[in-house]
Amino acid sequence: MKRICFWIVAVITAFGILPASAQDGSNVQFTINVPNPEAVKCNMNDELYELTKGANVFDVPIYTSFYFEGVAPWKLTGITDKNGTTPSGFYGDSWYLTAYPEIQDEEYTLALTNLDDFRTAQFTLNVDDPSLVYAVLGGYFTTLDLKEGANIVKFDPAKETFITLSPVTYDIPLYSVKIDGTEVAPIDNTYNVELSEDCVVDVVAILPDEDHVVNFSYSEGAEGSISISINNEDVTDFDGKTITVKVGDRLTIKGNSQEYKYQEVKINDSAVPFETASYSFAVMKDSEVFIDARPYGSIKATIVIPNADLVSIYQLYSYDEALPMQQGENIIELPENNSAVRWEISTMAILNSITLNDETLSSYYSSVTLNDGDVLVFDITEKVFDKKAVVWVDNTTGKACSIYLELSSITDHSTRYSFDNGYNLIDFYQQMNPFSLGWFGMSQEIENVSQTGKAYLNGKLLEPMYEGSTTFSMELNDNDVLKLFMDNAPEECKVAFDIAEGVEASVVKDIVTAVENPADGFDCFAGTQVTVTGKNLNVSVNDNVITGVSSDEENGDTVFTFIVADAETSVAVTAGGTSGVAAIAAESDAAVYNMQGMKVGKKSGLKDLAPGIYIVNGKKVAVD
Repeated sequence: MKRICFWIVAVITAFGILPASAQDGSNVQFTINVPNPEAVKCNMNDELYELTKGANVFDVPIYTSFYFEGVAPWKLTGITDKNGTTPSGFYGDSWYLTAYPEIQDEEYTLALTNLDDFRTAQFTLNVDDPSLVYAVLGGYFTTLDLKEGANIVKFDPAKETFITLSPVTYDIPLYSVKIDGTEVAPIDNTYNVELSEDCVVDVVAILPDEDHVVNFSYSEGAEGSISISINNEDVTDFDGKTITVKVGDRLTIKGNSQEYKYQEVKINDSAVPFETASYSFAVMKDSEVFIDARPYGSIKATIVIPNADLVSIYQLYSYDEALPMQQGENIIELPENNSAVRWEISTMAILNSITLNDETLSSYYSSVTLNDGDVLVFDITEKVFDKKAVVWVDNTTGKACSIYLELSSITDHSTRYSFDNGYNLIDFYQQMNPFSLGWFGMSQEIENVSQTGKAYLNGKLLEPMYEGSTTFSMELNDNDVLKLFMDNAPEECKVAFDIAEGVEASVVKDIVTAVENPADGFDCFAGTQVTVTGKNLNVSVNDNVITGVSSDEENGDTVFTFIVADAETSVAVTAGGTSGVAAIAAESDAAVYNMQGMKVGKKSGLKDLAPGIYIVNGKKVAVD
């Protein structure tokens, strides 16, 4: 700890935060003005320190601790600094001070009050053995120094209106406390006695050598439900009905909470707390104990579930097999003393709500205690991943996302997505919204690499959650297209279509987005996949004929696929019958694209490319 403190001081000093007088060493100087040193107790680092009258100038190491309090009958009633304000650490009659650097050159003044000046009344406190009695005069809470016999105690009738008396050893009670001859009843072995002028308080602390009988009675079925101990020693021969003890002995009643439910426990017709199935009291007279208890039974409750495959119900603290459940209502029977159940929701389930007797439970609940007749209803629906979206990524192993790339649902943390370069199809359901997107990387080659990249949703640039970040929040809808550019800036392209008159063709970009009016063309980013579908078509891209693939559907359509790679891309769609020779010639040296849509060469040089997957004439080709 000392090392930490000195390190803090070194840092503070280095930045010039300390006052000049404290920067040249590790000491702090301050002054405390004391009007009456005999009235004040001062401890410095837990050792008594003698104060002087007037100004006490301290020059001490930082973090030296001080404690100040009044010496009876004096009370520390106030402290002010040189601005006239009360410093921290003052708690009404004591002051804790630590020599922090910020109190350098501070000056404090103590205010003291002689309580005897206000103690205009008195009472008599008679004690047979003061070593057994702890006495505190209320109001200023002054601990009294008692002597055997009569103690004349002065008190302030306006402030010190009561005295608290208790045994020095809690387990050994005082025998009796009386005020003006009237017994005072204790509360947990403590007596609060209201004071008046010239009253007499008699305290008998020494317990007499006398026996007392404690009788036990029970409600039907409760006999045998308890055991007892005397002064922390178990009574093995207790007959359950009567026991004789010495006055002041501490009797502990212990319940068998595993087998019995305790309705009420009374001692001398007064109910006592028994929630923990244990209660102790000092026997000061013959006493009657009544135990109202019954053996635990069982409870019946109803659990309603829509699908037994979506939720499992267990008895709480049990890791055995789940309770048998079926769709609809399930009546279960549980022991009354262990009637709590817990549940596990399937990762394929959406928890809409849980109600207990028509009251909604928080989604944070994972268990509940059931009572007889309770109805627990689970509203759960199965996750149906009926929506899809396209996620296109420029470089999943690049510098900008070298640490992580993640698209995740805010509500469903059980679904995880992984991505390859290029196009990725993901399935989701509507309740998974909103989604969080983020990536992070490290590189000495790219400045601010962790803040590199842009994200586009359906062609619209997304704004990050805070400026300069690569963290986004979004709502995904069916057939949305999300494009992520992390290591490279997006390259904008224009695609123009020339569709011959009378030719019917449908155009789809990014796998899921239908182009309503192909003749109008569209803007997109390099790497965009486009498909042209129809019957008896010829398709060329920038005068290069591409080869179609027959669809699996019965209508016999042919699908032509290409990746947009040029800033200006023209697509010609004509009716079937174009010279096959021209098509073959064009195909023989067609452009080759990587999975990001970047043109990387010609078909004639395919074997010279690095191993990987490429697009040639709309088809994937593997190079080993």
